Amino acid sequence: MARMIRVGFALQQVVHDLRVGMLLRPLVILGGSGALALAVTHAERAHPGAFAWARPLGVVDVSSAQVVLGTIAGSMLTLLALVYSVFLVAMTLVSMQFSPRGLSTLTRDPLTQTSFGMLAGTFLYALLVLRAVHGDPDAYVAPLGVALAITLAVASITTLLTFLHHISQEIQANTLIAGLADATREVLAEEFSEEPPLPTAPCPSPFAPVPDGAAAITLARSGYIQLLDVEGVLERARQAGVEIVLARAVGEYVVEGVTVGYVRGPGAAAVALAIRDDFDLGAVRTLQQDAEYGVRRIVDIGLKAISPAVNDPSTGVTCVDNLTSLLAFVATRRDPARELPAGEGKVVLARTTFARLVALAFTQLRQYAQGDMAVSLRLMRALHDLASLTREPSRTAALRAEAELLRAGISGDFGEGDRAELSRRADALLAALDRTA
Repeated sequence: MARMIRVGFALQQVVHDLRVGMLLRPLVILGGSGALALAVTHAERAHPGAFAWARPLGVVDVSSAQVVLGTIAGSMLTLLALVYSVFLVAMTLVSMQFSPRGLSTLTRDPLTQTSFGMLAGTFLYALLVLRAVHGDPDAYVAPLGVALAITLAVASITTLLTFLHHISQEIQANTLIAGLADATREVLAEEFSEEPPLPTAPCPSPFAPVPDGAAAITLARSGYIQLLDVEGVLERARQAGVEIVLARAVGEYVVEGVTVGYVRGPGAAAVALAIRDDFDLGAVRTLQQDAEYGVRRIVDIGLKAISPAVNDPSTGVTCVDNLTSLLAFVATRRDPARELPAGEGKVVLARTTFARLVALAFTQLRQYAQGDMAVSLRLMRALHDLASLTREPSRTAALRAEAELLRAGISGDFGEGDRAELSRRADALLAALDRTA
């Protein structure tokens, strides 16, 4: 069982890297197209009479077949260069206008990957079939191969048009932000139980000293925690009968040799060394287990939108709306469990909470929006909406803290009517929180 857990954990990261990259799907389509070309030409050579029905679909003489296949191959290569150019322009626009962390939304898009694969695959298919077509003394036309090349060319053109329409939608602010929110919501659904919320257990502090008699957990290299094999950690605690405390959450950056937790119990030193295998580190954060990263990406877009260089408060308001939707999704759910029983042992994890997500979503936006009334008003409305969904004390306390800081930071540059409206909303929010206390 332990070995199966390790293999599944290792494969999870590999599958994720292949999905988000621009290599796997195009290569699969390219390989399939090459195999199809070889199979068709081989079948037509071996059984020339069996494919006579394909002649009306393609061409019947060698010179025409060579012209058609050569034209398809050349045009596909040209279109592939065009698609790559459009894609690079889109990536540049997203990186500069929104955030570099939005680029993964484009690179992991299935339609984009399929478009590259279709154009490259059609080019390779036409090239291989063209190689097989020849004239005297033993003329070979491959009518089925030519007919399939024409069909693939039509499919590639259709894919190209669909890609151009799709990419023009994807780089729009509302679509990009909504896509990030949807991906984050999937991770939140896995982390937060649908059961009603309970008081949150205290999070292990990364600055607390290692208890006497415990073995410190350190990692062999630096990087962001992309994955944590929770089942593997539980299995180690269960087998050794020890207490394992991890003070760094998924998504946090850890430095080589710095303590990230401790193990207390018999054989603690051996367990602390072996537990390194349950961490997967990388140079970037990912959304696999890191819901906070999804929130962070939307916040970054909002911060850039309300910066003086961009000055796009409408996009900032859109970010606040989507962040509110995510927080409302978890407001009625239970925070991820931090203390997990493991037979005679126990595991304590640092995990995200509703209160932590509120601070991550609104603190920086609140600070940078002190000179932007539209975003400030929308932040206050967002807090009021969330207050109507929860009565758990730690959650209402987080909302109250944000509301008070937002009201305290009202800029004197705002008009008197704007300041009065923001104060009125703050008073209404605090009154609502008092009624739920």
